[in-house]
Amino acid sequence: MRRLFQGVRIEACIRQFCERVTADRARMLVVLPSAGDIAIPTVQLRRRTIRFNAAWRDAAHMHANIDVLDMPHAPANSALQLRCLAAAIDDIFHAPRQDERT
Repeated sequence: MRRLFQGVRIEACIRQFCERVTADRARMLVVLPSAGDIAIPTVQLRRRTIRFNAAWRDAAHMHANIDVLDMPHAPANSALQLRCLAAAIDDIFHAPRQDERT
């Protein structure tokens, strides 16, 4: 991925953000766009979306308090996407907190 600010890569920023969320004993739902979304106009942007999603999945995988939702391939704000998002929020809301899981 491209470097952002003075040599810092987006993956490092994502990992650091996830570590901070965990250190604060918070929970987070990462909502990732579908790489197959028809709204992505170019192949280059689609590839960037795939890499971006992979970076979030890799970072979140190491933290029990961070959940990832891959949005389905559907038009933005469609009933299908909104149902998936609502179900994920319900699951997180009703799940025990990380400190209660042990």
